[in-house]
Amino acid sequence: MISKEIVIPWVAGSISGAANLAVGHPFDTIKVRLQTQSSGAFKGPIDCLRKLIVGEGILGLYKGVTPPLLTKGAIHAMLFGVYSNSMQYFQGRKAVKGERVDLRHCLASGAVAGWATVPLVTPIDQVKAYLQVQYKTSITTKFRGVIDCTRTIVASRGVFGGLYRYTG
Repeated sequence: MISKEIVIPWVAGSISGAANLAVGHPFDTIKVRLQTQSSGAFKGPIDCLRKLIVGEGILGLYKGVTPPLLTKGAIHAMLFGVYSNSMQYFQGRKAVKGERVDLRHCLASGAVAGWATVPLVTPIDQVKAYLQVQYKTSITTKFRGVIDCTRTIVASRGVFGGLYRYTG
């Protein structure tokens, strides 16, 4: 039987991922559009938000949400679980509630947890970003959805040159 100490970080991570996505994705969409804008397309984040809502409606803020929607809970669960297990490993025992922990253990555990999620997060973020900058006002739609976007990226750049681009 799986112990409560193992399950709780994974459940908490799943809930954290869902909350992060619901609140954070609109900000991410605006950020990605500002980062990839053609010269002078937006005067700033508020202008980007206004143009996005006028041009694409409120759901435009959630463009590209499908890849993280399918995986964010699992990724956060993995982060929380790996972090928790790493802390136990580095401390040589389970943490005692209320006990001060060594900053080195926190940093090392955070690094291990972040590194462990790179193979999952990177391709998801690549596809999400491509979908986020696909404007509704474009004359032609480049991607019909997540699967089509992923296939197009892999066909044009390969798995590592496309889905894992900028990883290392």
